[in-house]
Amino acid sequence: MTAFAKFCRVLDSVKCRFGILFSSEGISGTGKSEDAAREQLKVYQDREMVVVVVTRDDLERVAAGGNFITMLRSKYEQVRLDLRAP
Repeated sequence: MTAFAKFCRVLDSVKCRFGILFSSEGISGTGKSEDAAREQLKVYQDREMVVVVVTRDDLERVAAGGNFITMLRSKYEQVRLDLRAP
């Protein structure tokens, strides 16, 4: 079982609908709707649970002055609306 799937099970166990997964390089299948990226979409479609993945690059943008909440909102909508990352 992948780390992503385990994280989703933890969220399920506490009846949580939103989670933030920190990953230095992101999740597998990003941009191709495969692997963990596909699982991310399936989890939303099946359980209406959104898991946002925050990478090292995202944190560097925040450290350089970016808004963390705006970034989270954008990532949330990408999952919820099945959009490609900009």
